[in-house]
Amino acid sequence: MTVAASLFSEFTQATDDIHQRTLIHPMVQGIGNGSLPEENFRYYIEQDYLFLLRYVQVLALGSAAAHDLETMFTLTSVVQSTIEVEVDALRDLYRRFGGDPEQLDGNEPAPTCDAYTKHLLAASHQNDVLLTMA
Repeated sequence: MTVAASLFSEFTQATDDIHQRTLIHPMVQGIGNGSLPEENFRYYIEQDYLFLLRYVQVLALGSAAAHDLETMFTLTSVVQSTIEVEVDALRDLYRRFGGDPEQLDGNEPAPTCDAYTKHLLAASHQNDVLLTMA
């Protein structure tokens, strides 16, 4: 077994209880079985959208912190695909569930989304590509 596989296995075992609890969370269950009210699902999409916008910034800062062209290229490619694929798909999904994608930018992040993404941005401002990617 490689060191990476061993480390992954160790992390997986250490977090299994949390992972199992997330799988049975009512919101996750509701999304999975289609019973989550559409209003709640739209709110989830709004928060995910706000997360993705900040995530793109984190990736861009990681690219700026990179010391080699290959890492810069990889991270900027992920930025581009996140915008073109994930953000666009999320906007389309929001539309399909009765939301106006043009209004997504006007939403406020929930306290948990705000705190988490501010933490990611603060870490990425350390100008350390490995810290940013962690």
